[in-house]
Amino acid sequence: MRTKVDVSVKKLCTDNASLDCISFGNGPRNLVVLPGVSLHALTPSAAAVAAKFSAFCDDFTIYLLDHEDELAKGATLRDVASHMEDAVAQLGINSCCIYGVSMGGMVAQLVAADNPQLVEALVLCSTSARLSSGLEEVIRQWVALAQEGDPSPLNRSFFAHIYSSEYFEKNAKAFALLENMGTPEEMYRLIGQAEAALTLNNREVAASITCPTMVVVPGADKVIEPEEGLFLAQTISGSTLEYFEGAPHAVYDENPAVLAKVRAFLLKEV
Repeated sequence: MRTKVDVSVKKLCTDNASLDCISFGNGPRNLVVLPGVSLHALTPSAAAVAAKFSAFCDDFTIYLLDHEDELAKGATLRDVASHMEDAVAQLGINSCCIYGVSMGGMVAQLVAADNPQLVEALVLCSTSARLSSGLEEVIRQWVALAQEGDPSPLNRSFFAHIYSSEYFEKNAKAFALLENMGTPEEMYRLIGQAEAALTLNNREVAASITCPTMVVVPGADKVIEPEEGLFLAQTISGSTLEYFEGAPHAVYDENPAVLAKVRAFLLKEV
């Protein structure tokens, strides 16, 4: 396993979007990673993100597509999916696996359904095909807090919803430093992401996905009810379900077993 991962960051500019792409690894397979809603860009954390995927780097070339610099008012998840498809095309990728987390998983469903010739295998983690009342309530809370312009309440709500209390307490000093971080531009960017997520309506989309798919469901998710993840797994024909009992929304950050299972699944399927 690699101990050091070389990371590259480049700006992708398409006709409809501008976003950062973090790439690393030099394996023969392509893996596109689509992240969840975030107040901050992932580029400053590129080395840390790459280190988490170090076990993938001999088998995959990984492309993490960060959120767009700015989403147009009224942008939908399908708009975001179209922009991600344009970014993948600009990278010259003709076939890939996709790992979508939270909102990234919502977008990944659309990309996989619309581009069966592109997507070889799909992993959906902490995500949903339907806008449940609980998910809508959380998203609208984040939008309202971002609109108030004070990052502290927004960050506190975000941390409380996605992480376990044990993880939060263990990393309390780091979270305290992060609590007050957030510029007006970043909050505006988050509002665009969140409002796009509110357009979620992927029930028929999920049913049309044909590529090998693994669905990761955390059993104590405070953002997306576990029942929604189970519904997603049932809706995608032949999908593999990985259920993490008692795990929070950010199981992808807290539990290294998630990425180990993702890697094993993708290597088996492609």
